[in-house]
Amino acid sequence: VRGDEELLASALAGLVMATVSLVGEKGGPTTLTASVKDGRAIIAVAQVSLSVPESWVERTFEAAWPVANSATGTLALMQSSRRIAELHAGTVSATSIESGTSFHLTLPLVAREM
Repeated sequence: VRGDEELLASALAGLVMATVSLVGEKGGPTTLTASVKDGRAIIAVAQVSLSVPESWVERTFEAAWPVANSATGTLALMQSSRRIAELHAGTVSATSIESGTSFHLTLPLVAREM
């Protein structure tokens, strides 16, 4: 993937921190996997300690969440990750998995120049 290395590293770190934030004191493993498919690099960050409601997954990257909410820091990390991915012609998504949550950072193998 070609692009701004510091921004891309920040996007990935933001998703890892968001995942860790979701698990909180409960703890548990967080996994990081990478794959290439159809000319795109897919990096997945997942935790299997805490399931979140589907309604939360649907609103994950919305800008208008309540300010007085403990999830505000996590939301900022996720939104900045999404914006960085978009700057590199990529996407970020959240998925509810069987017993947890997974974030996917998908980028073209050759992103546009910054």
